[in-house]
Amino acid sequence: SAPLDADCPRKVRNEIVTGADSSPAIAVSRADSIENRLDKLLVFLETNDVAGGWAPFRPAGLIAWTLIGIAGHSQGAGHAAFISQRQTVARALVFSGTEPAVWTLGPSLTPSARLYGFAHQNEPGVAGLYASWANLTMIGPLTNIDAGPPPPFGARQLFTARPECNGFSTLQAFHGCGVTNGFTPRNGVGAPVFASVWDYLLGVGE
Repeated sequence: SAPLDADCPRKVRNEIVTGADSSPAIAVSRADSIENRLDKLLVFLETNDVAGGWAPFRPAGLIAWTLIGIAGHSQGAGHAAFISQRQTVARALVFSGTEPAVWTLGPSLTPSARLYGFAHQNEPGVAGLYASWANLTMIGPLTNIDAGPPPPFGARQLFTARPECNGFSTLQAFHGCGVTNGFTPRNGVGAPVFASVWDYLLGVGE
């Protein structure tokens, strides 16, 4: 049998993000790529929400990555981290991702201080997930936020150890605990428990 291609994860993500024909394992056209979908979204917003001030995000017909914060959950978390290596983004939020593949050890155009991770300590594959954060040189140490988020400019590697997530204690719930609607925990009035953590990740108040 043919040897495994250690670079396969990078090739797959590159095709998903850019639409370039870089992997035989997947078929994503330029039109369906993340970059093109974002570009078309900005065109739509600039045309249909004139008062929204979207023009600076696409000057001269090019995406202004330095003004954009990207985020993703699970597979999307890996895409966010991958884009942060290829582009200089305002910040990248990595929820419950990514895999510790070879590409996570590569150089990055986005400074590591702009990368943030959030996960549940009991979700599937969490050890590999944490290893990917270290590979990406995300600022540590691993920090439990259950008693409150870290102070500004503190650790970027965050986790929760909550025994339940919105009433569920399954592996699926732990994987979605940090950000997905169905599993993120809420308080007695229905507000997300992690609202202050999200503010920290987004840099609200900095």
